[in-house]
Amino acid sequence: MPSISRLLIPALATGATAAALAGVEPAAECQYVASRQVALSVDVGAGESVSASTVWASTDACRTWRPLPATAIGPSALRVCVDGDGRYDFYIVVENDAGASGPPPTRGTTPHVSVVVDTVPPTLQARAGACRRGPDGERIVALDCTLIEENLRDPHVRLFCRGESEGLWRDAGSLFVREGRVHWIVPTEFNGRVALRLVATDRAGNRAVDELTIDLSLPLDPPEPASSPAGAAPSVSAVGAPSASLAAAREFTAVAPSPADEHPSPRAAREAQALLGKALEFERRGEPELAAARLREAVALWPGSSDLLASLGGVQLRARRLDQASHAFQRALQLDPKHRAALEGAALVGVAQNRYPEARDHLRKLLELEPRAGRFWLHYGDVEHRLGQRRSALDAWRRVLSLESDESDLRSRALRRLSLFAGDAVGDDAVCATPP
Repeated sequence: MPSISRLLIPALATGATAAALAGVEPAAECQYVASRQVALSVDVGAGESVSASTVWASTDACRTWRPLPATAIGPSALRVCVDGDGRYDFYIVVENDAGASGPPPTRGTTPHVSVVVDTVPPTLQARAGACRRGPDGERIVALDCTLIEENLRDPHVRLFCRGESEGLWRDAGSLFVREGRVHWIVPTEFNGRVALRLVATDRAGNRAVDELTIDLSLPLDPPEPASSPAGAAPSVSAVGAPSASLAAAREFTAVAPSPADEHPSPRAAREAQALLGKALEFERRGEPELAAARLREAVALWPGSSDLLASLGGVQLRARRLDQASHAFQRALQLDPKHRAALEGAALVGVAQNRYPEARDHLRKLLELEPRAGRFWLHYGDVEHRLGQRRSALDAWRRVLSLESDESDLRSRALRRLSLFAGDAVGDDAVCATPP
């Protein structure tokens, strides 16, 4: 009887492998492809042949399955065409003279691999904003930037620039998009008209590009007045976990920086931005300790950056260094009490450390800021369930289904929870009760 030993899912448009699966264990996470033609390559045991294959697909969190027409494109490769973008769970049954590798899938069968098909590039629009002088005389250009993409890898765009007389683009690094705006510290050699190109890439590899020209010869806007840091913020020791290590506490014992610290020198800002880029690359390569080290260096250069602190907390959270992550998120929230990433990270740390009331408080603040964010409703339902608030949890998970969104992965996760804790009386038309 043949057995599946590996399942490869490449996007035919690029030929790049998107997943590799040993045995019949579920994939660690969804794979993203940019083609509705998906190639499945099935490796069977040594010396075994395959006479027939059936590909089953589910689009409702493995509740129901349907066979898909498959075309052989090689000795052990099949091609299936899906109807549209979204999440697909695939299960394959192969056969030979000895029989089938298994029965057809039923409700709740674990898929061999899960794929999110995304053929639509991000929406990216940039418009020239103000050009101001920083506290050390550097020119800082603020660009209004609209970036919309449900499968975004991270909230950054890549910036390329060139002077009016230059033919080649220079890589100006990665810029963080926050609340519809990015800031670029202009190199001293640039004057006059400068062309800018912004590039955004989603998880499936789709890219969006927008270009604009700014005129640096125009009069500069007056500098913005320095803002005072958030006051009356609780100390780190008051909100941190009782088990926080001494080393972690030492790392974040400094109080919120003075307004002057919020805007470092041009050189320090450029170095911090470069260190952020290195940290992102280290994390993509699966080296969280190196990523955290680079981010700590960046925070030392720019201690007033809530974005850098939230990024540091995120890396430490994914590395399961929960105490250090908590301190980083709390420091970021001292600087910006409405920082979305810091609020979400602090909530996730609270869940991981069984501090559910604290996590619920952070999630409620997030939902006040973004009441239509399905991810936050999913987290909120999970926390309410842990606190024994069954009805509130079910309402939160139903809210994920009621939102007009193409986030099929979130819908699938909400459906799974409702199937487990609310029985079968769950439909896509479910409506949530009053929000928290």
